[in-house]
Amino acid sequence: EPIFSVFSSDAEDAELFLSVEDARDCLAGKLDDDNTMHAGLFLKVAGLKPGEVVSIDGVEYTLAES
Repeated sequence: EPIFSVFSSDAEDAELFLSVEDARDCLAGKLDDDNTMHAGLFLKVAGLKPGEVVSIDGVEYTLAES
């Protein structure tokens, strides 16, 4: 089974997940709940595929599959 990981530009270790949905949920959790300006970013995170990068509050997150 594949393992999905989320690497960030401000951490040495990656967060590991058993599904791409869990990895996306982790990234979505990093968005401010009370800020509607994140609506477009939330949609981007929801469709993020392995190998793609998203920037949240100035931090680059990469979704990877291994």
